[in-house]
Amino acid sequence: MCKFCPQTIFINQYRKNKGDIVMKFETFKQCIDKLPKDVQITFSGMSEPWLNKDMTKMLLYAYKKGFKEFRVYTTGVGMDIKDVDKIKKIPFNKFVVHLPDANNNALIPVTKSHKELLMKIKKSKIKNCSYMTMGTLHPELVAEFGGLVVSPKMISKAGNLEKFERLNHKGPLMCNSEFGLKHSMLLPNGDVYLCCMDNALQYQIGNLLHEGYESLYKGKEFKLIERKLKDEKLGDVLCRHCEMAMVDNYKKYFRPLKKLFQTVANKINSS
Repeated sequence: MCKFCPQTIFINQYRKNKGDIVMKFETFKQCIDKLPKDVQITFSGMSEPWLNKDMTKMLLYAYKKGFKEFRVYTTGVGMDIKDVDKIKKIPFNKFVVHLPDANNNALIPVTKSHKELLMKIKKSKIKNCSYMTMGTLHPELVAEFGGLVVSPKMISKAGNLEKFERLNHKGPLMCNSEFGLKHSMLLPNGDVYLCCMDNALQYQIGNLLHEGYESLYKGKEFKLIERKLKDEKLGDVLCRHCEMAMVDNYKKYFRPLKKLFQTVANKINSS
């Protein structure tokens, strides 16, 4: 329930859906088993991962299944110190710890047990572990984390936070995130939504319990989103209000470069 995430919008919308509120391990297992091994698994999204009692079990299951890329974004709330020892050898691409702030934007209680957990994480030397806070770091953590923490700028979450000015991008767009439009979000009932910016749950592209991974990106819902990104006359889409959107200059820049690279490759092959 942090102050910089539209949790109320998400909670109210998800209550209208049918299915589990907390993801069951068997649901996670069934969905993960459908994914190609080169898919990066990110534990984050709409809530704190370790509020699910099976979080560590899920993470270890995916790791043992042979997936190579993992990201975790966590406050540590709900995590047990024993969990740190169980996961510390996983080669995370990112393991981001969200620390309490002086203005209580994150609403994370700075208790003795929580500080002990944070120190355990720090000493465990988890690969690619980093620390962030929204605002000024809580004074009780400055001595240990002051030189490590970064403070990113708060964003509107694609227009879902009313206190921010709503963006309205024009023209052909593309997603500037690392995974583009395939940064999808799996919810406890198997529903898959476009991305973690969709707190209002407006852009469902499928359900992984009832279909395969590839079909999510071949369905009419996903294809309509792609068309709307290219042509705003087809209707509004989440990305037009998102900080991660950028003007699509494929025709102007990327297509000529692709043609140039192909020409060079052809000359090399013929020489």
